[in-house]
Amino acid sequence: MNDFTILHLSDLHINQIGERLSLLMENLLIDIKNEMKFVDNIIIVITGDLVHKGNYEYKDSVIYFFTKLKECLGEKIIDIYIVPGNHDKVRNSIDKKILFEYEECSNDPDSFYRNYWKYFLVSFADYQELIKQIYSIFMKKSEVKKKVKEETYGAFVTKINDKRICFLAFNTAWSCLGDSDERNLKFGRFQLNKIKEEYKKNMKAGGYDLVVALAHHPLNWLVGEEETLVQTNILSNFSLNCNIYISGHIHNRDIISWQSTRHSLTTLVSGLGWPDEEEDMQHPYAHTYSSYTFNLDINSIDVYVRSSDDNSTFEPDFRIYNNKRDKANSKIVMPIDSNKTQAYFNLGVVKGRSPKSYYITEEALSLIQVYMPMVGRFRKQMYIALNKAKKDVLDQIAYEVYNYQSIVNESENSDEHQRYLKKMVEKEDIYNMLDDYFFRGMPLVKSAEEYLCGHSELVGETLISYMQIICSKLSELLKESLIESDELLKEKSNKKIMPYTVRVHFRGYNTEKDTYEQLCVGDSTWEAYKIRSQEWGELLEEAYKVKHSLVASVNKSYCAKSYQINNDKEKEEYKWEDFMTYIPEFVGNDYIEYDSETGKIVKQRPWITFGITVYASKSSNMLYILDFLKIGQIITECFQEFKGYMPIEMEKFVKDKLSQEWE
Repeated sequence: MNDFTILHLSDLHINQIGERLSLLMENLLIDIKNEMKFVDNIIIVITGDLVHKGNYEYKDSVIYFFTKLKECLGEKIIDIYIVPGNHDKVRNSIDKKILFEYEECSNDPDSFYRNYWKYFLVSFADYQELIKQIYSIFMKKSEVKKKVKEETYGAFVTKINDKRICFLAFNTAWSCLGDSDERNLKFGRFQLNKIKEEYKKNMKAGGYDLVVALAHHPLNWLVGEEETLVQTNILSNFSLNCNIYISGHIHNRDIISWQSTRHSLTTLVSGLGWPDEEEDMQHPYAHTYSSYTFNLDINSIDVYVRSSDDNSTFEPDFRIYNNKRDKANSKIVMPIDSNKTQAYFNLGVVKGRSPKSYYITEEALSLIQVYMPMVGRFRKQMYIALNKAKKDVLDQIAYEVYNYQSIVNESENSDEHQRYLKKMVEKEDIYNMLDDYFFRGMPLVKSAEEYLCGHSELVGETLISYMQIICSKLSELLKESLIESDELLKEKSNKKIMPYTVRVHFRGYNTEKDTYEQLCVGDSTWEAYKIRSQEWGELLEEAYKVKHSLVASVNKSYCAKSYQINNDKEKEEYKWEDFMTYIPEFVGNDYIEYDSETGKIVKQRPWITFGITVYASKSSNMLYILDFLKIGQIITECFQEFKGYMPIEMEKFVKDKLSQEWE
């Protein structure tokens, strides 16, 4: 799956002398070992503040910590990156004066780099020596030289299988002065130009599958124009094209996503924070660290945040897992590139109208998990029903064969004996042919096809029974699913009358009245109910045009008359809340009238229509999910499979059924 995990540690603020660790650091190592137990391909990212208050007397403790970290993770580590924080810089009295020169050189950033950057590098000399020793714990000497850039910033590439990950290492700490850093930090066009140069140079080797920027400070700590400068470049598809921005400093666990029409960027923030023994009311932060598992092939990130309790023991940070799903999984799932992710599906709308989008919320996902297996069960039951229909046809033919046999036995000495005997043999041959065709996959021969066409009543009765099974089984499954979804979401029905009732029906076209009449409907709930005639127009006509299911609540202005008739009903239990209309698409489901002189089509209608009606307002969500799961296409397939075995002339079928008196 080309996945890898970034272990993000920031603001360690190690403040111990010698090879010793605080209780917090010891517990951190224990927790990392446990959490990374089932993880491979680990890239460690340290976003600054290795030591506390720029005191490098603590460096032995820092090296000891990373030695222990290497022991915990071993060969799972494939790379490590470190960028400087404000506590890693050794401040001096001339910093403020040199920063004044930066303002003076605003029109010539290269001049500032040539004349003054070397003074800032002195402030990071101890930091550079320390990170050389840290890198040496994890990699060979030759690799360390490539990692420790003289300028303290740069662009790098880590290869994982066939993927290339670009890491942009920023130094946002060089201009820090103290308590007034927020919204006052400088980035420097000289730094940006160098990083862009290395980025383009490394890209020539094969492009990037992911670009990750590393910095100590969040971008909004930069002074306004500098923030805009960096933001513009990392968000541009034609510049640094950055997907992820990882930082620390503010010692919390924010996740912020930025998105434009062309690009998206996710910022991830975490940090251990100040040492417990120095913590005061100015630094009331929890100690947190994070890990991010990137699933490149499926465009997702799993974000795990761990936080210490009062005993310096780490556990899932439930302050950030603010919904039921996140809490259950102890992680947040988000896309790497939001622009590649469609977090909604389009609902069917009438021709010429832009689609309505249904965003996939946690509730929608729960409903999909209910209705998707339900659709699978419906498909299976229709497969069984079709096989039963084929068997019933064969049984009817067998009955006729045996009936002929009895007639023959009674008239052995008559002149009709030979004629009956011949017919019996023919029928037995037809039976065997159909048996081979229905159940053994052998092609249908002309004589068997002619037999079925000559027994249209038998095939018609079989089809109407099959359609009734569709209505009954789907009604039953949808009712069960409505109850299940309510229990899953821990909701109670918002309608006391018929809260879980679903009416599934087929209507047929009455050519004389230009209306649609009931062919069959649902289950036993509707035995004493006849659905009203439906005039051509509204959603029937629109569904026929778009060849897609349409839900009334999504296309309300196109079924105003139906809503008015519904509102005028006297019995509350018969007032529906929403409905879906669909026209099954199969050869033969079209009534067409032509102009006798021009030959042009003057009228075109479907012979049969399909509908689902619900009686509680929240059941509309069920119709939306069924639209997404293409229930209409499944109904079409039911007819196509039936007609694949048994030829039927729809005009005769519908007219015969509508002419029968409804009881």
